[in-house]
Amino acid sequence: MNFLTEKNGIIYEVFRENDMEQTIACIIETFTRKEPMVIALGIIPDENLFFVKIVCEKAVKDGLSIVAKDKVTGKVIGFCLSEDLESEPPEGFDKINMKIHPILELLTRLDEEYKKSRKVIKGKFFHLYMVGVSEPFEKQNIGTTLLDENLKLAKLKNFSVAIAEATGSVSQHIICYKLGFNEMFAIDYKSFKYKGKNVFKNIENSPSCILLEKRFN
Repeated sequence: MNFLTEKNGIIYEVFRENDMEQTIACIIETFTRKEPMVIALGIIPDENLFFVKIVCEKAVKDGLSIVAKDKVTGKVIGFCLSEDLESEPPEGFDKINMKIHPILELLTRLDEEYKKSRKVIKGKFFHLYMVGVSEPFEKQNIGTTLLDENLKLAKLKNFSVAIAEATGSVSQHIICYKLGFNEMFAIDYKSFKYKGKNVFKNIENSPSCILLEKRFN
């Protein structure tokens, strides 16, 4: 059963293949407009398309991700893509646009620090990978509900721990203060270097990217 819940005219479902096209469009629109590192690197939609496509294909196969739909139109207006932290990268990962590499390098460094502190076991560590909401539906608590429903799904799948890399001040506030995650590691944007360059020095709305953890009871 794909349906999870309905709140205030928004339906929350497990992400399936028939929602692929709309979800890809929603991710690209959201990340081009809101994601601090994407904006800092000047990544345009076409440069992000292949990466988003292969991530979505993996998410559908894994069955661990959530989408939000407008009940009236049936259109995908939000997403929360997740994975097993120990799962393999999506097929085609080695072919992604070079402009995305600094983002992945920063996130990889955070994950590596985390894995040094934990014995990470396949099937037990749930990785909240991407979350976003289309602009007309912002400030309606949809992002928080997506995350909350995804955490419920993780518990049903017998995961023990959830982690997330929160890249901006809004996601950091929601994940920390609304969902009860704890800060584990952080990388300061202005001091981070990729191939000797401070590629994120112009990010102003948040000083750092933070890896957060929540243990399920």
